[in-house]
Amino acid sequence: MKENILRSDVINYLENVYGIPVPDSEYTFFHDETENIRKLIVNAGGRFNREEIHEGTNLFCLGGVASKRPDDIKLTPFLTNLKEKKEYDSTVDEELKFNKLFPSKKFKDICSILKSEKLTFLLRYILDNEILVHFFCSDYFFMLTGDIVFKVEGEDCDRESSFAVKDALYRFIKTNQNKVLKILHFHKYDFEGEVNINFYMCLKKYYIKNKNSVSKDDQKELDSFFKFFGESFDEEQKNNSCKENGKCYAVKDLSHIFLHRILMFNKNIFDKESLIENILENKFNIDGGDGEFHYEFVDSKKSHGIQLSDVVIKLICLFLNFICSKDINDLLRIFDNLTEAQRGNLILLSKIFMKSKETFPYVFRNNLNLSESDIQKISVATACMNNLSLPDQERKDANLIAFTKIVFLE
Repeated sequence: MKENILRSDVINYLENVYGIPVPDSEYTFFHDETENIRKLIVNAGGRFNREEIHEGTNLFCLGGVASKRPDDIKLTPFLTNLKEKKEYDSTVDEELKFNKLFPSKKFKDICSILKSEKLTFLLRYILDNEILVHFFCSDYFFMLTGDIVFKVEGEDCDRESSFAVKDALYRFIKTNQNKVLKILHFHKYDFEGEVNINFYMCLKKYYIKNKNSVSKDDQKELDSFFKFFGESFDEEQKNNSCKENGKCYAVKDLSHIFLHRILMFNKNIFDKESLIENILENKFNIDGGDGEFHYEFVDSKKSHGIQLSDVVIKLICLFLNFICSKDINDLLRIFDNLTEAQRGNLILLSKIFMKSKETFPYVFRNNLNLSESDIQKISVATACMNNLSLPDQERKDANLIAFTKIVFLE
């Protein structure tokens, strides 16, 4: 049976949680995704079906661009300009993709992209045409951790305390990754499936033996969580745990993320994604209410807004992955040693972010489903980006003040 979703109820909930209005907008929001694994499976031996997760590429991003004049997003003049400057090798009437604009043979990482003059042209095109950006980013490990916690705590949990538990469990899983993944596989954990009591009991036993692998603060949170688990399920439930067969799905079906974005905005255009489209159609009846409400999945070849979103969301994902992969103490040094080209492009990107956040403050609330340490890193990087236009010494002083406030005082 389909679940009935009333958009007004969701908007009211978001407004209560965020503490700011979530109004209908005259903007059309284009969406594309990057690093969508679709089904993250744990195989025997505690290895994922996707090796890049073990190598540190853990972020899924959904987002893109937004415009009041969606039909005016025309990439042909922009690409023609690049072609004339010998900055683009494909024909201008072909579908634009990130890898065509920034081929991996020439652009090895985000640092080399930030040096590129064609990135400058792209960011100026976005600014000159009053195009804004939006995005949601989630770490696959943090998604899994959230599912583990949610199945025990339920929807009525305190958001702040629940985040503290997720953050502590995330660190425990990352520290003991190989063993925890083997436990997941052995008990055939199923993301968003039934509560598997045997898995939780096994995880609890392993935690008790290895709790010293995390800090005292994390132990306090996890002791409380596993105590709550023990009190929430009676012996009969523990003796009648769900069947353990099939594959172990650490993460699957990201339709809930797409649904959240659909309901937050009243005009949405998504890149064609048959799997998600079918899940949404088969699982939900969405009532958009009396106002204007529309969403559709389209072939990216027919939408320049989607093509631009492909480039923007990949760029954002690469940048966030780079920041999250660094030690937080190295970030000030990184921003102090930018080339002039990198600095100029980051100033333009910062302007786009700030203008977008001013226009859609609700879009940038809780748009990072990441650990506290990764959120701190991104906060430090954002502060450094906002200070890039300052004179050299003043910028360094402002960066240090922001770093101290974010890391030690907040």
